[in-house]
Amino acid sequence: MTQTATATAEPTNNAVFRVDFNHTALCTGCNPLTCKVNGETVPVGTWRDLLVNLLEMFIAKGNPKIDDLFSNPLLSGSKRPFLLKEKPNGASKQLTMDTWVYVNFNIATLVDIIGKLCRYCGVKLGNVEITYMPKIKGGVVEKNMAQNNDESSVFAQPEVRETFRAWLVEQRPDWSSGTVTVHASGAYYVYNNDCGVTLAEALTTDNGFQRAYDAIERHVAANPTRINNPAGSARGYLRSLRMLKEFLAERYPSLLNISDSSWVTVPQSVIVILSEKYSAGFRFDTTALRLLSNKAGVEIDNNMQSVLKQQMFCRNDGVYFLLDVVADAETRKDIVGFADDLLDEYGCFEIAELHALYADRLNPKCIGCADDFEKFYKCIGNRDVRCVAAPKIGNRIAHYNNGDVWDSFDTLAQKIIIVTNDEFGGVVSEEDLHKKFCAFSVDLLAKIIRNYVRGELLRVELNGIVCYQTLNALGLPDNFSGTLSDTLYRLDDLGLAPNEEVLHTALSLALGVNFKAEYNIPDQATYRRLVDVCYKAGSPREWKYGVFGRVTI
Repeated sequence: MTQTATATAEPTNNAVFRVDFNHTALCTGCNPLTCKVNGETVPVGTWRDLLVNLLEMFIAKGNPKIDDLFSNPLLSGSKRPFLLKEKPNGASKQLTMDTWVYVNFNIATLVDIIGKLCRYCGVKLGNVEITYMPKIKGGVVEKNMAQNNDESSVFAQPEVRETFRAWLVEQRPDWSSGTVTVHASGAYYVYNNDCGVTLAEALTTDNGFQRAYDAIERHVAANPTRINNPAGSARGYLRSLRMLKEFLAERYPSLLNISDSSWVTVPQSVIVILSEKYSAGFRFDTTALRLLSNKAGVEIDNNMQSVLKQQMFCRNDGVYFLLDVVADAETRKDIVGFADDLLDEYGCFEIAELHALYADRLNPKCIGCADDFEKFYKCIGNRDVRCVAAPKIGNRIAHYNNGDVWDSFDTLAQKIIIVTNDEFGGVVSEEDLHKKFCAFSVDLLAKIIRNYVRGELLRVELNGIVCYQTLNALGLPDNFSGTLSDTLYRLDDLGLAPNEEVLHTALSLALGVNFKAEYNIPDQATYRRLVDVCYKAGSPREWKYGVFGRVTI
């Protein structure tokens, strides 16, 4: 890569901005314009091009941190190394040193990665100067709500945003920095995106929250993401927006031009009635709202409905519950805390298993199945987490939004090997394994073992108990793979098909023992798997119609 500046025409408008790495969502819908790192100009192109050019610059300079990126990720929650020796699935870019980098991210995440890369390579972000501007169509700069709405910009001043983030930390000391960042950024979704409602309208008009919810839902539906859940996304962003307004009412009431007394709150009488009379659930239809209003002696307008919906759990069937009716505060804290621990250790967990662990502490009238629990977890959870059916496996799991499911499974598989050897002496029953990895079902553990460590763990049945056994625990001779290969070559020379019995007899003669009896091989299926994983010769073979024959192409 040539380290010279490319000529860049000065824009004829003033819509040019400098990247704020604390608010990368502001770059959405924009193109990079210039980049300087420690005063040195770096060619730009697209955001993906800029990431590659930065990598090439650090490589050319011999940055000592680059080698570490072949084994370490940059994104929190991801297990995938940042730099790869082989082309990954999905959008990627190849570097000049025959190395690949995965780039299948949205603009906000790409900009975040650029900042993380610079910090990782020892560059202070104050010395990374990247400018950008809204995309231009037909010679006209596209309107960007984050940068062209003067009325809303007062709420997005750097001082206000920084103070809002600090306020979130004060209010929720149990939140991780990642969760704080999600809400600090999510509160400005309508400011950063042209949704059809401004941030000022959302914060200051009587039906602002409802308008914001409807606008966000429409915008997400028109611009689908991988999660593709417009209603869920709208609820999440509105929750953040509501916290922003609460913060503004407390710290900057003059910006809202409201007094603390005009802040929309839900009277305690409404909460009491919902708790006592609607513990089996509440639907926000006309009749139910009228009855609730009469019983509580309060008029429940659209704003109060919006507040209530944000404070309640909505089941998949559209029935709402107060969080305290579903589970007490301690249980909710335990669920979220344990889920966070699982995400930190494994990068994922199985929804149904987490539900099973806490089922006796949940109100069965509210949470009747794993699907209900999944929705509840997404309502109370702290992390940027997706709940999906694992590809090619089917079990529903929760994992980091930017994480890789297969990387998480690979990490879990390696931990299974270590636990089987170190804690169970090479043989572990599937039930004991499930107890050790309680957030993963027996079924999912079996699938992970089959897909990732089939050659290191054998599924056997000992005294009627299903177990997993390492090859070392079988006590096979050190040269067993060589003996197996030699035996197969001899059978080929004799013109004998290596079916199960012929191969067993030949192996027994070569080893001087009855092979199955000596090494406690319980059944033919285990015997075939053992032969399959121990065969290491160059010419591939497979079991077909009871014969371990050569693979024909």
